[in-house]
Amino acid sequence: MLSERRDPKGLAAQSLYLCEAQGFGDHGPGAPRRCPRRKAMIRKTFYWVVCAVLALGLVGCNEPKTTDMVGTWDLTTASRRYLPPDMANLSPGLVLSADGHLTATDLPGTFHGSLDVVERFSGKGSWSIITKDGRQQLQLNFDGAYGTQFDIANDGGAWKLRDFLGDPDEHRRLEYVKASGP
Repeated sequence: MLSERRDPKGLAAQSLYLCEAQGFGDHGPGAPRRCPRRKAMIRKTFYWVVCAVLALGLVGCNEPKTTDMVGTWDLTTASRRYLPPDMANLSPGLVLSADGHLTATDLPGTFHGSLDVVERFSGKGSWSIITKDGRQQLQLNFDGAYGTQFDIANDGGAWKLRDFLGDPDEHRRLEYVKASGP
């Protein structure tokens, strides 16, 4: 009766019977042979377990960690086209320390509400990862001044910082990538 509750239609018994009827089972001459249906079931279960583990792993990879942000960030070459002519030769950089401090050097931006790059900032401050409007962002707080946010994007496994100029749908942005090396 207990087995009927677990397997009311007797599918396990039918499967075992079919396997034994086809010559598979733990009896008869020679080495025992395994049932192909049982192998297929095990393979299918293994496949779904692997898929579930991978899916959970990919979801976790989209969230930036503090350690992912620590380092030196440089403006990309493609972003330079948005700099005004008087800033064309700048070498902007952003250094994020593990203790939450930052150092900015000639960081161009749309500070004070402008939609175009109008000034640059050099100095120190603090940083943190925040969630704003459902997106992960890097909050930059400059000492004695103001703050701003950069969107954090995972582009093919590489983290990027994006400072949008105006409407994000226009794809005008200053993009920073992590510098290679120490």
